[in-house]
Amino acid sequence: MKKIIIALLIFSSIGKVHAQDSTANYINLTDHKFSINLLLNPAISYEMKIAEQQSLKFGLGLTSIVDKDGNAIGTASFFSTAYRKYYSNKDPKLSYNSGSYYGFKGKLILDAEDLEGSIFTPDKAVQLNGIWGFQDNYKGGFYWGGTIGAGITINRDYLTKFSPLLDLQLGFNL
Repeated sequence: MKKIIIALLIFSSIGKVHAQDSTANYINLTDHKFSINLLLNPAISYEMKIAEQQSLKFGLGLTSIVDKDGNAIGTASFFSTAYRKYYSNKDPKLSYNSGSYYGFKGKLILDAEDLEGSIFTPDKAVQLNGIWGFQDNYKGGFYWGGTIGAGITINRDYLTKFSPLLDLQLGFNL
């Protein structure tokens, strides 16, 4: 029952984050974009437009493993996918996927070490998060951004826990 309540809270909070006239603040998304993130979770990612102001982003990289107190105790490889719905409160001519977004993110954590204090087993864990974030892309390929969210982490033995998400991005578009 606790898992169902947490999932309902996450999905209901994402529902209608921002109401606005979609023609007034239109973001021109690119059809596809490759990028390299150099910060907290180093990764290579690919983002593709799936509809007006909507994209899917796929990533492959390294993530930190934390203990029950939030202390980093190791690293693991990951594969992630995220649905993003973009909106903008600023310049309606923003392009190259710059702007604010909300959506959902799933992350499959592979090859997690069997570390004492971690909820991960040596094989796999899954994170599911509702997200809000922003990204700014500049001429020359430089970009930066951030994502916050809340969700759950489920390991191979179906143990679950609340999973906050804080991700900072700094990198280059290819």
